[in-house]
Amino acid sequence: MKNLITFIFLFFAFSLYSQVGIGTTNPNEDAILHIKSNNKGVLFPFVPLVETSLPTPLSQHVSGMVVYNYVERNDVSPGLYVSDGLRWIKLDEQFRPKMNFISLPTEITVNSLTFVPVLPITFTATTTSAALDFSAFGKAATGSSAGIEFRILNITTAETIADKLGTHMQDHAPGGTTIPWNLSYSGIIENMTVGTTYTILVEARTQVVVGSNGLTTINPATLRIISVDQ
Repeated sequence: MKNLITFIFLFFAFSLYSQVGIGTTNPNEDAILHIKSNNKGVLFPFVPLVETSLPTPLSQHVSGMVVYNYVERNDVSPGLYVSDGLRWIKLDEQFRPKMNFISLPTEITVNSLTFVPVLPITFTATTTSAALDFSAFGKAATGSSAGIEFRILNITTAETIADKLGTHMQDHAPGGTTIPWNLSYSGIIENMTVGTTYTILVEARTQVVVGSNGLTTINPATLRIISVDQ
């Protein structure tokens, strides 16, 4: 009888005190469980997952469920996984940037007053927005005062991401001179649909101020699309 009374007392005590502190007598008021330690960690249950789409060995997917998978098979590998209610997501990949990258395979020459293609890149959106980073370097060889201008197009949506990205590449000098130039641009691609394939295209043209049309080589040039899964 004494043990029963003690159990009932403890049960109601824990029911009334909804916060539990381990290693602390002052748990955070917004936490149902507050663990504090300077030399200990939390060890999650070790389970052998089968693949991300299956809840096995659990009976069903439960949003927020966290386990440590210790096997490597199909599309799972050792590490912490959390369920979103439909699949397992590896925590160390949840916020890993996804990068699509392209660079010029060889040097190209631009001497056109109309835009010509320089760098195309195709990728499948994993988020609704992504960072875009473009850089280009070159050497101008012309007897004119000229510049080079770039624009970045979303071919899939027929939208212009950026235009009039220009730099002065050459001062007028009879007989021609060769000078280096560089240009960079960073921006955001927005309003994408997850799962849709997009093509981004960088175009370039030269612009003449004095003398004949400018001519320049471009090498290197790079275009990166960077996204973080939400």
